[in-house]
Amino acid sequence: MADVVGILQRAGGSARYADLSGLTSARSIRTALERGEITRVAKGVYALPVAASDLTVARANGGALVRQSAALHHGLEVVTRTF
Repeated sequence: MADVVGILQRAGGSARYADLSGLTSARSIRTALERGEITRVAKGVYALPVAASDLTVARANGGALVRQSAALHHGLEVVTRTF
């Protein structure tokens, strides 16, 4: 089974339990939680114990990144208007 921390790193810092459980065991997830390697940020959402990214906040609240936040997450340039 894959390392939980590695999976979360590749997933942008957070993932839903359903996504994690397809790649690693429930025991691995529990062990990582007990060791403090990951945290539960919402029901069914796990993250690395670092400052929450926009993606983690969206997942924790049942949302998704769209438009500008998605573009910035993927490293794309965005046009901003200055007054």
